[in-house]
Amino acid sequence: MEDIRKAVDKGNGIWIEAFKKQDYQLLASHFHTNGAILGADGKVIEGREAVGNYLKDFMQSIGPSIFTIETIDLYLVSGEIYEKGSYTLTIENGNRYEGKYIVEWKEEDSIFKFYRDIGI
Repeated sequence: MEDIRKAVDKGNGIWIEAFKKQDYQLLASHFHTNGAILGADGKVIEGREAVGNYLKDFMQSIGPSIFTIETIDLYLVSGEIYEKGSYTLTIENGNRYEGKYIVEWKEEDSIFKFYRDIGI
């Protein structure tokens, strides 16, 4: 489980870096080919290209941002990896948002990638 924790921490670090630099391509590249985001409006954005377009629009709308991410628990269920965590997003204008999430991680090309990203 220690190796999985390191992979999750690395992925979350990429998330933080991507928002800080507004690099939607970096973040999209760390989504599984069939990865998906459940958007705040309840819409499911599925597939790496669609996720990239969604992230591009979102990042451009909020500007450079600071994310903090805390993994609360990691679960291994029938060979699948799930992360439960909390985040804080501080956007350029100073507004701050807090929330919780579940991410399912799936290995692709020997790298654990975001497979399902669900805000809760």
